[in-house]
This record gives sequence, C-alpha cells and structure tokens, in this order.
Amino acid sequence: LSRNDRNLVWVPSHVGLPGNEAVDALANLGAAQDANCFTLQADLSSWKKTINARTFDLWCREWSNNVWDCPTLHHLLPDLRSHPNFLLGNNRLDKQLARIRLDYVSLNGFLYRHGLSEHKHCDPCSASHNVLTTQSALHHLLDCPTYEHERKILFSAVNLALDRYDSQPVSAADLLLPSGTSKVDFYIAEAICNFTSSTMNGFI
Repeated sequence: LSRNDRNLVWVPSHVGLPGNEAVDALANLGAAQDANCFTLQADLSSWKKTINARTFDLWCREWSNNVWDCPTLHHLLPDLRSHPNFLLGNNRLDKQLARIRLDYVSLNGFLYRHGLSEHKHCDPCSASHNVLTTQSALHHLLDCPTYEHERKILFSAVNLALDRYDSQPVSAADLLLPSGTSKVDFYIAEAICNFTSSTMNGFI
C-alpha cells in the first residue's frame, strides 16, 4: 500500500436518480394498497403459464381481427383456439402445404399484397372468361376453370381418401385441414402436391 496512491471517493446513494425515484414511488404505492387486492404467484412455472396464456389470448384476438396476412388460413381457421396439428412429419409435404395455407405462393393475390404485381386478379380467368377474381391459393385449388381436368383428378383422390362418393363436393377444409387420420392426411397431401406440380409449376 505504501508504494501506491489510494483515493477515497464518496459514492452517493440512489437518491435523486430519476429511474430509482420512479421505482420507489411505485413500491410505496403498492405497499399502501390492500394486501388482498391481487394474488402473487411465487413460482416460475406459474408465471410462465400466465404469460403464455396472455400471449396466446392476444394472438387469438389479433387473428380474429385478421391482422395477420394469411387470408387462406384465416378462412380455414377463424378461431385459433381450435388449432389442429398440421404437421405430417414429411418435410416436403409440410413445406408445400404450409405455403398454400399461408397463401405464400407466387400468384397475383399474394404478389399484389406485397407490391410485386400491378393487380391481384387471376390472369387465366380474366383472359378466358372475362372475370375479375383474386388469384389466391384457394381459387387455384377450388375454382379456376383453367385447371378443371386436373381438379377432377384431385377431388377424386380426396373423396377416395375420405371414403366418400366420387361426386361429393370437396371443400377447402377437406384439402387443407387435418382429418385426424395420418394415412388419410398423407394421401390427400400427395394428391395436392400432384395437382400443384402440374398446375403451379414456378408458382410454389
């Protein structure tokens, strides 16, 4: 110590620091309130459950207001609380179905929403039938008359997988919501992939 200089410096308390003063004010306010006004969860697990529940509730409310840019999935699943398990466990099928459900395909509806196309209409429908229809994944799967032949093959495969009459109408839910039976879901997913490979080459 004799060979080094030492300086003693007084370090003030937190008094006068704006952030600390605000915390003190809140602490005093809380201490002055009725001790029974709220229940404090002491363990970390309870806090995590509460945070997850609040976050999911916020997500559901935003989803109900269609805040997210997923028109196809929002049409299929207006309430997130009834969320099914979409994963098949097959990377190729899962990725392709996810893009269709999220409408994340290079059709005019998606491109227009992101400023990449001058219009959102289906070009084949406009040219052949003079009809202005938004070119979405659902329109392409269910309605576009340009792919009527390919769609008949798709619908026949879906009805076969669901053990229904071949003439029974096929809905978006039949195609894109899980049936609850993995074998059926795989068969329908393969049928959709066959349809998209022949009608959406370069779009998905």
